[in-house]
Amino acid sequence: MKKLFVLLMLLAAGMFVVPGSALCYTIDDPTGDYTGLPVFEIYGMDVTRTGSNLNVEIHTDYSGQQWINNTGGTSDNWLVQTGDLGISLDGDDTYEYGVAFWDHALFFPTSGPTATQRGHLYSVDNSYSYYEPSYGGQVVYKGWHTSDWYRFWDGGSAPYNYNKTKSVTIARVTSDPVPGSSSLEWRDVSGDSNYQGNFLIVVTLTDFLPEDFAGDIGFRWASGSCANDIVEGDIKYAPVPEPATMLLLGCGLIGLAGFGRKRPSKK
Repeated sequence: MKKLFVLLMLLAAGMFVVPGSALCYTIDDPTGDYTGLPVFEIYGMDVTRTGSNLNVEIHTDYSGQQWINNTGGTSDNWLVQTGDLGISLDGDDTYEYGVAFWDHALFFPTSGPTATQRGHLYSVDNSYSYYEPSYGGQVVYKGWHTSDWYRFWDGGSAPYNYNKTKSVTIARVTSDPVPGSSSLEWRDVSGDSNYQGNFLIVVTLTDFLPEDFAGDIGFRWASGSCANDIVEGDIKYAPVPEPATMLLLGCGLIGLAGFGRKRPSKK
């Protein structure tokens, strides 16, 4: 009985400590699966929670906005941007939210913003898709520019096997950027034997998640605008219990432990 009492007390004490980061996932990406140049390589993505923020860290060799030469290396051929970060609330191919990685035009919006702003979180208009053979095919899919859109603007005949129809950048949004503390930064780690650096994206959970959301959250990011490499995957998410709930549960366990110790003996 003494051991049970000690165990319950330790468990109850643990209830009073609300973890600052109760979420930690790693989404790996195979090496060598890039299209084009090795600079587009993605190694993986780490997703963690710190308080009310969700942190997404993407490990890659491509920092974006580099002049790329088709024949190898970086030169003055054309400026290749990155994709935007897609966020899916049910782990399917519908990305309801996106974080813009650069300022780029949206696809002929009838109202609202005409371009994205780097580092801002957007609610994506998933009702809009656009197929145009002269552009290469499915250029907008559920509110996202696909690799076919950028392939068209690159000339439409580059000899690369692009990840066709994959979501790359935000094409249509439902409103102005979601207010909050979303941010984006590139952190150079040149000299590291594994990768050149990482992007750190921080978004406020309440800006895009319902308060009681529990389920899969999907992420997708392309290192180049023609989907030269893609990292994608799902994580399991559950809300962290409120402090008041943890307090009640902890007190209940303490009471249970006390009841077990003071139970009167039979005569």
